[in-house]
Amino acid sequence: MRSPSLTTLLLPLLSPLFSFVPQGNRFSPIQSPEVTEDAALTNPFRGDGAGGGERPRRISGFASALHVVKVDVPARVQEGETVQLVCHYDLDGDNLYSLTWWRGKDQFYQFSPDSIPEVTVYTAPGIHVDKPRSGGNVVILRNVSRTSAGKYRCEVLAEHPSFEKDSKITAMEVIAVPKTAPHIEVSDSQYSPGEILEANCSSTGAAPPPKLQWLINGDKISDHHLQLVYEPSGSPRLQLRFLLRASHFQHDGRALLTCTASLLDLYYRSSEVLLTLPGIKAAAPVQKLYGNCATNRPSSYFIILCLIGPLIPYVL
Repeated sequence: MRSPSLTTLLLPLLSPLFSFVPQGNRFSPIQSPEVTEDAALTNPFRGDGAGGGERPRRISGFASALHVVKVDVPARVQEGETVQLVCHYDLDGDNLYSLTWWRGKDQFYQFSPDSIPEVTVYTAPGIHVDKPRSGGNVVILRNVSRTSAGKYRCEVLAEHPSFEKDSKITAMEVIAVPKTAPHIEVSDSQYSPGEILEANCSSTGAAPPPKLQWLINGDKISDHHLQLVYEPSGSPRLQLRFLLRASHFQHDGRALLTCTASLLDLYYRSSEVLLTLPGIKAAAPVQKLYGNCATNRPSSYFIILCLIGPLIPYVL
């Protein structure tokens, strides 16, 4: 009779140990990523056709496919203008649940393609949505004001089952342009060489404050003759203290003092006052608008006035 092998004798003793051996691929040093139920159903590589090849495989823990590509919001606009906001996004196969716009913490717009109505407008300070002209990823704002300025955020949310979300933020500044030319105040209109000219130039109704500059006979006056102060309202006032010389009095004893106000590339205006030597008739202050002789259909009288207007103070 054949004696039992060593393996046969040891097997009853070793068999309980095999019950503790992990099953499947748990010994693999690299774990397979967990696939969500949604991704499993839409896997384009499945042989049963359930995925339809419409969406890529989605793996939990990886960056979401949905994203906002770009937000078009003008960086700087003038008060009273109409503004267009555009949100460019990529759903990457998802369906859109909603697109919302925020200014700071205030939501003012929502587009939901499966809702009735699709567009909902919310009240927010300084925000006036032109609802008939807005829709989808485009929002039109009417009559923007300083209150309309701030950080604008577009947020896109995908439909069930992913509910993925992404957003982008960009800022808009609103410029308030002065309604009038700068205002000049002078201590006197007649001076002799060697006297001190004291004058103020101010501009109101602007935000941010415009840049002010003094000129005499078209030449800029050095900054060490100037002092810039701000009124309680925030409006700037440029003070001038300047020694007048005989060389300043040109054109038969007259000197032209000018103050200009400019604000970025949106506004440029000037005011002028004529200073004279004693005994010479002075003229009233003049306000000039940059390009003020430009008009669509000028009359002959208007053209003549534009040509000879600057000479009138010198022939009086």
